[in-house]
Amino acid sequence: MGPTTLAEFDIAMRLHLDGIGALLGSESGNTIVKEIVPGGAAAEDGRLKPNDKIIGVAQGDDKFTDVIDMKLSDVVKMIRGRRGTKVQLKVVPADKIEPVVLTFTRRNIELKSQEARGEIVDQGKKADGTPYKIGVIDLPSFYSDP
Repeated sequence: MGPTTLAEFDIAMRLHLDGIGALLGSESGNTIVKEIVPGGAAAEDGRLKPNDKIIGVAQGDDKFTDVIDMKLSDVVKMIRGRRGTKVQLKVVPADKIEPVVLTFTRRNIELKSQEARGEIVDQGKKADGTPYKIGVIDLPSFYSDP
């Protein structure tokens, strides 16, 4: 397993990472914000939105790196980083033409949406009229509980 794959596996197994709290995707060479993770720096700031396009990334006050046509995994590596450090994103909001610069301080992000969940649901009726109880378990991913 390569270092990048191992790092992704480690994040999946721990259900947390250090970053800004944005799930990203790639469309036609562009890095697109797919979802904002509750509790992250991006959610707290409120300006980064789903469907915004990230066109540049800068570490702290360094010069921006153009990320158009860059592999999504490379863009993600640039945005993630040590907790407490700053990252700047040059973003074209989904509803605008001109880019804006957003600065975030990376923090620990818990991936709550990937945790196992369960519930008991009523399904059908017994002869005496009481419902059958069925346990439903949702496992969006496998992980290790610390």
